[in-house]
Amino acid sequence: MMKQIYILTLFICYSYFGISQTTEEYYAPFYERISYPDSLKEQKVEGMVYLEYWIEKDGSITNQNVTKSVHPALTKIVLDASYFIKPIVYDLPEERYVRLKITLPINFKLD
Repeated sequence: MMKQIYILTLFICYSYFGISQTTEEYYAPFYERISYPDSLKEQKVEGMVYLEYWIEKDGSITNQNVTKSVHPALTKIVLDASYFIKPIVYDLPEERYVRLKITLPINFKLD
């Protein structure tokens, strides 16, 4: 549920700033690399990891940082995957490009 709400929020935000990719296509390479280790499942480790990063005016992704996490292994998984977030493509005149700070919540939950 959290992922769906966040993606909808990003869609609205990205539409406003003229970002032409869909949020699903934008985050696909990131989410493909997120895995929930069996060892942590066995230990019943679950919770939120918050990834913060910047979208620069040129569309590049910088300053990836985990601001809150429930386990160091999940921090590493999310941070490693963050380098696969695709640069964005603005659909606005260049003078309207902005620098955006994004905080992305990733929920690791036992089924």
